[in-house]
Amino acid sequence: VVIETAEGKQTTKVADLLRIQFPTPLKKVDLPVSVTLLDGSQIDGSFFRIEKEDLIIERGAETDQLRIPKNAVSTILFQPLASKLSPIWEEILKTESSSDLNVVNKNNSLDYLEGKFGDAGETIEFSLNGNLLNVKRNKACGMIFHHTNPAIPKEALCIVNDYLGASISAEQIAFNGDTFEVITIFGSKL
Repeated sequence: VVIETAEGKQTTKVADLLRIQFPTPLKKVDLPVSVTLLDGSQIDGSFFRIEKEDLIIERGAETDQLRIPKNAVSTILFQPLASKLSPIWEEILKTESSSDLNVVNKNNSLDYLEGKFGDAGETIEFSLNGNLLNVKRNKACGMIFHHTNPAIPKEALCIVNDYLGASISAEQIAFNGDTFEVITIFGSKL
């Protein structure tokens, strides 16, 4: 990596870097959707949808989208939880299940249904006991994905924290002069 400083260009090996921080951080934007990947990466967005085997996270501008394989997703929380609901969410995360969990806000508490998620947008396809339901997004609170044999790819080269608050495990990172291109360990490009 070559970094231009007041003393001139400084070159260092990527393996020797601990952190790169820019002098004027951008203001963090609060985004309602919070996605956690199997490797622990956290990505916030303004909206998400699931199309077949991909999760698409909208991250502000309409053109700012991140496509991630659905089998890399651990959880999706649709909006920040009230403080009294956070411990309930944490307990539900510990639930051992052989199915996906559709978490709903019910009477100011959280409950869940076991089934299988399909596509999602304004509604969420959810198969419950063999019946396909279209759950309105505002009736659900979060999604917890079951993975029979979760395959976490190789170890990350680094963790990238972006201006929208994401913390992403990266396999590769490159700078083209104007922007960074990050490839996650699941093969998605930022």
